[in-house]
Amino acid sequence: MNEPLWARFILEGQVRGGKNHMQINFRTGTHYPTPEFAAWRNRACAEIMAQKRDMLLYFRSKKGVTVKLPFDQELACDIDYTPSDNRRRDIPAILDAIFHVLERSGIVADDALIKHIAFRTRQKDARNPRAIIVLEPCERYQGGEKENCLNENH
Repeated sequence: MNEPLWARFILEGQVRGGKNHMQINFRTGTHYPTPEFAAWRNRACAEIMAQKRDMLLYFRSKKGVTVKLPFDQELACDIDYTPSDNRRRDIPAILDAIFHVLERSGIVADDALIKHIAFRTRQKDARNPRAIIVLEPCERYQGGEKENCLNENH
C-alpha cells in the first residue's frame, strides 16, 4: 500500500491575520493590505516557497514520487499554532491569512479546496512563535461521509 501524500510547512514568527489588516481606497473601492501585512505575507510566501522546493525534492528522491502542485483536490489542513504572547487572537483571520499564503505560494490551486480543518493553539513561546501546517488529500470515505483524514504521525 502506498504511503499517503502529505505536505508539511512551518511559518516562523507571529502569524498576522489578514482581515484586520486591509484598507479601502474609498474613491475606487479597491481593497489593499496594510504595508505591515503585505510585508508579513511576502515573507510567509517566501518561507513556503523555499520549503516547497525541499518537499518536492524529498518526495522525488526518497519516495520516487513526483508531486503535482498546486494541489487541486479537497484537502485536510492541520495547524499547530504557537503565539508569541497571550493576547487574544482572531483565529478565523489567522486561518484566512494562512490559506491565502498557501494559495499565493502555489501550494493549493484554491483555498476553498481546504475542507477539513484542525487548529490547535499551543502555549505562548516568545522566542519561537510559529504555525506548523500539514496538508493531506481527503480521499477516504466512510458511510457516505468523508472521514477525518488527518494523520497524527506527521
